[in-house]
Amino acid sequence: MSAALIKYYKEFEVKKDIVSFIKFFSVSTWQKIGFVRSKDRLKMHETTITQNLLFLFQLLSDQYPQAVQMFESKDEMARGNDIEIFIKMSRVT
Repeated sequence: MSAALIKYYKEFEVKKDIVSFIKFFSVSTWQKIGFVRSKDRLKMHETTITQNLLFLFQLLSDQYPQAVQMFESKDEMARGNDIEIFIKMSRVT
């Protein structure tokens, strides 16, 4: 595990908020992509990344049922996205 991955994992463990979760997911995804690119005959597809993201958001929504809602995009070709994720956050002042 890289220092960055450990840093963001520990941050998420402490804060348990969506921002630290997304930081951790982003760093881990880029490290997976780097790993796959460094090996012959390994591939990582966009669908794999999307499925991993959806699964982890599902784990979060199991813990916070009203906080995360996921939908399949109605028109991926026109909108350019295949999923829509709505995250309910409390207002911080």
